[in-house]
Amino acid sequence: MVKLIHSSPLGLLEIPDVGEVHAGEPFDAPDDLAVGLLLQTDLYRLASPAQQLRFDAEQRGIDTTGMKQAAIRDAIAAHDQEVSQ
Repeated sequence: MVKLIHSSPLGLLEIPDVGEVHAGEPFDAPDDLAVGLLLQTDLYRLASPAQQLRFDAEQRGIDTTGMKQAAIRDAIAAHDQEVSQ
């Protein structure tokens, strides 16, 4: 399970396998559902900044095993700089 927050302008949403969810309030989503929801970056985000950081790194193919947050941020920055060149 992953804790997410939605920011849909529609407010209350009915999410399959989750139930009713209010905008801005954390909710638990199964991992497989969370991956799909997080692709909708305008509407969903991880509830924890640390989770969001790891998710962002994993989306770039960065293995975060054993890494602290500062190292993850540095790895993301290095990856993004490399990709933009």
